[in-house]
This record gives sequence, C-alpha cells and structure tokens, in this order.
Amino acid sequence: MDQVRNITTVAETVASNVRAFRQLRGMDQAALARRMEALGIEWRQGTVSEVERNQRNVTVAELLALAFALGTTIEQLVDPRGPERIRGPWLSFSEEGFGSANPNPGTDQQGDGFIDAFPPQYVTGLVCTHADYPIVEWGDDGKVKSFGFGKAQPR
Repeated sequence: MDQVRNITTVAETVASNVRAFRQLRGMDQAALARRMEALGIEWRQGTVSEVERNQRNVTVAELLALAFALGTTIEQLVDPRGPERIRGPWLSFSEEGFGSANPNPGTDQQGDGFIDAFPPQYVTGLVCTHADYPIVEWGDDGKVKSFGFGKAQPR
C-alpha cells in the first residue's frame, strides 16, 4: 500500500520559512518590518505577523526584499524542507490538490492532466540558484549600512 505523503502549499511554506529564518537571525517581527521598510516595502510588525500566519500572501517584490532582509535566497524561502533542508513535505501550488485521491503525488496517475504535488528536492530546479548570497550590514535603526554579495552561504 502506498504511503500517504505530507503536502504543504507554497504560501504555507513561505510563511513558515519567513518565521524560521527571522528567528534564526535573532530578529523580532518589528526588526524585520524595519528592514523591509528600509528596502522600500511598507511593512509594519503586523504585516510580518500576517505573513508568518499565512494570513497574507507576499508579492514577488516582497519575496525578493524578504530574501535580502533575511540574508537568504528565494529558493530557501520556498523550500518546504525549511532552513535545515533535510526533509520536508511535498509541495503543492494550491490547496486544490489536497482533495485528490491520487496515492502518488507528483504523478498524473488519475490521467486528469494534473500533478497535485512534487517532492521538496525539486524546488531547486524551479528556482534560479545563485552562487552569491546577499551580505547586508544593518544599522541599529533598521537601515542598510552596507551591502554586497558573497560566496559564503549564511545559515
């Protein structure tokens, strides 16, 4: 008998990873909001809270700014394995696939032309990977003091 796989949406994954990377960086929600504000994204602490609770979707511009503000990459923000990148749930673009009777996510076993989810290791192939990572020095006031790109991947 096929094993039922845990599946999460892209929105749920981004919400969880924003929280995880923020906490790894030792930041509170207000500090992340200040960084976003310094990047021209009008966020407040409540906005961060809504994003982390999956009550608000992020735009592409916000996703780019989040990667910059959190010192990570878009790939890592959409990876369902989280910061540890060890294992995680399969990824679905929406909740539509959740009701599927397909016992093998990632396949069109039902012949309906839909693939309801795919394994987390395929996220890398969907997102342009970068050899360089943003290196940002933040001031106590939440503003960018300096920035550049480097080879060392921050955790």
